[in-house]
Amino acid sequence: MDSKTVVDAALTRLDTLLAEDYGAKGGSLAERIRGLAAVLPADTRKRLLDLTARGESLARTGAGERALAEFVFDCGVAYEQVDFLRKAQLAEDLGLVEVGGLAPAELERGDLDAMARFIAARDRLVAKVAGFTLKALAVMGALFIIGLVFGVV
Repeated sequence: MDSKTVVDAALTRLDTLLAEDYGAKGGSLAERIRGLAAVLPADTRKRLLDLTARGESLARTGAGERALAEFVFDCGVAYEQVDFLRKAQLAEDLGLVEVGGLAPAELERGDLDAMARFIAARDRLVAKVAGFTLKALAVMGALFIIGLVFGVV
């Protein structure tokens, strides 16, 4: 099996997680990881950046099966760590974690995903309403100024 194919598959899985769950933007995986400085801890970002650099090195050199197996395993561990971190952040955002850090109730992943989709839809709706309200206020302000200029008001 080609080492570049294996490396690309492992890094694509991490890239998909970061793009879908964190909305990471950027031209490369390293740029997307650096762009998540506000939501990912420094040690997690460093680990992901190290994995990215290691993957690029393995793809260039055509590493052996053992090195590729270790790399894929490390990518899987990093994936699970980032996924767990996302779930923990989601639980905190939803108020499901008390101050002491103990979860009062365990929710299934599907429930958390449904809540996350609801919150995202709610945020989009609020943004649309706010945008419409801002435009309406701008039009009313312009009409008021036109009314003052022509002496109607």
